[in-house]
Amino acid sequence: MYLTLQEWNARQRRPRSLETVRRWVRECRIFPPPVKDGREYLFHESAVKV
Repeated sequence: MYLTLQEWNARQRRPRSLETVRRWVRECRIFPPPVKDGREYLFHESAVKV
C-alpha cells in the first residue's frame, strides 16, 4: 500500500515539515525510495528514513 507524503509524515514518530521530507527524498534518505506520480510522491507504508 502506498501513502502520500502527508500521510507518511503523519505516521512518523516526529513529523517534520513537508519541505524537509521533500529534501530527504531528493537526498535519497528514504528507503525504499518514494515513487513520483505526477506532482506528488507516493511512499511505501514500510518506508523509513535512513
